[in-house]
Amino acid sequence: MPPISLFGATMDIENLLLQLDGIEKSPQPRKINAAEEDLNDIIRLSLPKIRVIGVGGAGNNFTTALFSSTDYWRLVEIIAMNTDASQLAISKAHKRVLIGKNTTKGHGAGNDPELGRKAFEESKDKIEDLIQDTDLLIICAGLGGGTGSGVAPGIAQLAEKHKILTISFVTIPFKCEGKVRIANALRALGGMIHSSTVTIVIPNERLIRLASRRTIQGAFELANNLLIQLIRSLSDLIEKPGLINVDFADVKKILSYKGLALPGMGESNGTDEKRALAIAEKILNNPLLEVNPALGKGALIEIVAGEDLLLSEAYDIVDRFTTIMGDDKEIIFGLRIEPSYNSKIKVSSIITGIDIFNDGSYDELINLTDGIMDDPSVFKELKTIPTLE
Repeated sequence: MPPISLFGATMDIENLLLQLDGIEKSPQPRKINAAEEDLNDIIRLSLPKIRVIGVGGAGNNFTTALFSSTDYWRLVEIIAMNTDASQLAISKAHKRVLIGKNTTKGHGAGNDPELGRKAFEESKDKIEDLIQDTDLLIICAGLGGGTGSGVAPGIAQLAEKHKILTISFVTIPFKCEGKVRIANALRALGGMIHSSTVTIVIPNERLIRLASRRTIQGAFELANNLLIQLIRSLSDLIEKPGLINVDFADVKKILSYKGLALPGMGESNGTDEKRALAIAEKILNNPLLEVNPALGKGALIEIVAGEDLLLSEAYDIVDRFTTIMGDDKEIIFGLRIEPSYNSKIKVSSIITGIDIFNDGSYDELINLTDGIMDDPSVFKELKTIPTLE
């Protein structure tokens, strides 16, 4: 068959039809044109830089769990940071950063937040360089000891200085660890809440109620998994297009409501007609946190389900959040259909803007610590925590 001319170009009909069908006759990879290259560059440059910094022993344990939870983190860089060289050496992360080398000689901060603060000051420039081009920073620390309590608030304040969106995920010690350690933790918590955009607090004492029959490792995995699922959800919302799409601008909008936050995750398998509502109820009544969701100002919800998801089920999930929080709150949800999720729904969420200072919600913070302080006078110090110079 002779070739034909199409707008001055010569080609045979077979190749033309194949190209119109989006199929290439040649087995060679399709060449990307200049416009597509520009689009790919824009997409690549638009992806936010997310960094997770695990500070101190508990923080390093979390980075190890996070790093080990998947083979590939496209958007997330995981950093383990410590004053204790031996703890850092066994941690897993993309980067391991020893701080306060001259201050602690690599031996840790010895349960002394002031020593941890000095280690932070020694390495402040290094930490500042590490976070400067970050779009979303997640700080993980166990408060009460030297490194977590002395360093984590300083990192949060550096992030605030550079106007970096920051989620701080912290734990409060067990009651049996004593009032000195608990007071150290609560004073550090004041600094974290002041400087972080969003703060998530988990009291270890709650693990006794919820996981007393688990191994100690299994109990701490409850808390770790909550944050791992939140990070995975935020990453997926930003990177993976959905039927109802959410981008980083939406994430920033909800996370910009400063204060305490309530993360949640729930799954349901099967075809029960009330499965969607059951997931929403589970998330909104998380016994590990017990923060009142009605005090939140915004919510970000991710729904992942199979092609069998009903419109009414998606509606029920979002409507339950609106009913509890109030219809004057900002609620954004994304919906992604995954064929492998048939007969399954997974919902991840974060409720933000629980402002314990301006809303006068001190009871919320006292509830979070489970009444572990017989004398709650330490809470009066939270508004007057000195800022780091």
